[in-house]
Amino acid sequence: MARPHVPRPAGADAPQCAGRRIQLGYDRSGSGPPVVLLHGWSGPGFTVGDGDLDHLAAVYGMPGAFTASIAWYRSGAGAVARSLAEEPPAAAGRIAVPVTVLWPEHDPLFPQAWADRVEEFFSDITVRFVDGVGHFAPLEFPGEFAAAIRAGVGHGGVSG
Repeated sequence: MARPHVPRPAGADAPQCAGRRIQLGYDRSGSGPPVVLLHGWSGPGFTVGDGDLDHLAAVYGMPGAFTASIAWYRSGAGAVARSLAEEPPAAAGRIAVPVTVLWPEHDPLFPQAWADRVEEFFSDITVRFVDGVGHFAPLEFPGEFAAAIRAGVGHGGVSG
């Protein structure tokens, strides 16, 4: 299905996230609500495939789905202030479940520099930096994403 895309001009009014300009576009061709396409969240050169885009549009186009997804983000109001005030637990209080974090290079929400303190909160963590990709892990690097899950399940731990 062809989807006309009308990009928002990249100017001073474009929203910013972690110092990066985010361009928004709207698909008004469908019969449901507009699908918001986010640019600046993925790695350089990444394009969402038509099948993935159709799936996302179908899932978020269901009655109440888009509203629920926005409510999930809004429910975290105050989380930044709480995070900034959080102190690392003593070694015995750290999360002990084995955890693997795949940390994308171009994620505007979670810069790789923020990985410097995760070991203060987890006792068994592996951080893998993934070059050239952004926020959409399962779409941008599905092989590495699936391999991390298989490895976590294989040793009885949880990967994410």
